[in-house]
Amino acid sequence: MKIILLFIFIIIPIHLFAQTGWILQNTNITSNITWIQFINNNTGYACGSSGVFLMTSNGGTNWINSYINTSNFKMIQFLDAQTGFASGDSGIVRTTNQGLNWVSVYSGIDGMYIHFTDINNGIKAGNTISITTNGGLTWQNNYALPPGGITGLYFFNGTNIYCTGWDWIMQFGGLYTARINKSINGGLNWSYQYNSTLDFCCSATNAIFFYDQNTGFAVGYERETNYFYKTTNSGGNWSKLSTPSKMYSTMFITGNTGWICGELGNVYYTENSGNNFNLQITNVSVALRKIFMLNKDTGFVAGDNGTILKTVNGGITGLNQSNSENPDNYSLSQNYPNPFNPVTKIKFALKGTSAELTYLTVYDALGREVEELVNRQLEPGTYEADWDAS
Repeated sequence: MKIILLFIFIIIPIHLFAQTGWILQNTNITSNITWIQFINNNTGYACGSSGVFLMTSNGGTNWINSYINTSNFKMIQFLDAQTGFASGDSGIVRTTNQGLNWVSVYSGIDGMYIHFTDINNGIKAGNTISITTNGGLTWQNNYALPPGGITGLYFFNGTNIYCTGWDWIMQFGGLYTARINKSINGGLNWSYQYNSTLDFCCSATNAIFFYDQNTGFAVGYERETNYFYKTTNSGGNWSKLSTPSKMYSTMFITGNTGWICGELGNVYYTENSGNNFNLQITNVSVALRKIFMLNKDTGFVAGDNGTILKTVNGGITGLNQSNSENPDNYSLSQNYPNPFNPVTKIKFALKGTSAELTYLTVYDALGREVEELVNRQLEPGTYEADWDAS
């Protein structure tokens, strides 16, 4: 992997502090985290591989680490501070005392993804879609999905449920499609909302989120192209926009304002319903699996190697990708305006065929490091970094 070093010297007699939109939290674990949820500003939960379970009661400042069992958990859902469910590759478990103790309510591979409306009524998704009305003691199979797999389950309300994943058919050695399924009667019946072109290689939708009855967003990939999907008519039609890398999660707090996250530590932000995205600074390079925003400013993202990041400013910093086209050369422009008071912009360009580890550092006239603005993998393109000296 190439390492791109960009240095800029600015004569300014003050020392600044690193600016980042996402702050790494101390979890003291190295297991991959697949899901994170907050029920209020202070109380949050996370789960992941090897049975890991995390809980915070002070907004992520401290995390209590424990283990449910040895399963690899895909997601967690708490109905209130005490009652929650977790699902994974060996079944579904339930707690009624904030995760101190867990009991099994389903054993098997057909319970990777869940949604409970209360302690009794829930739905699970695996090779089949099933519902329970007694807290998971018994399950009724209602819909056998086509051969393939499920990557997520999104419960918009009591009737509208969406399922993401892929289809597979045995033809010419195997063909794949990325799919979105929808139920309008609580999971009793399902229909296709999106089904990509048959392909010889992997295709799937990874996650979906609906802001309102009509406006929904999804992320996925079709062969070698990664996509952000959007609908404005409840999934009847979907438009799609390519993304630089594979995305695993999306969340919107209005019909226009939202985030997506995924590989290489990438978090992207939009203010125009996904017509354009701006890359945000995370200073991590691991895959980020789940984003959860409490409001436009406060949110969390979780991923591999025990990574949890928190933002208190919506992740918005001074680094924006102004052009995703591959430039002819590497370049670093003089900051502008110059002189400035108190904000200046630094424009630079990266060429290549893949993400590169890039550093952008500010030094004073004596060669002393003043601030590191960028320390992460960036895709080829043209960027502008805002530097606030106030």
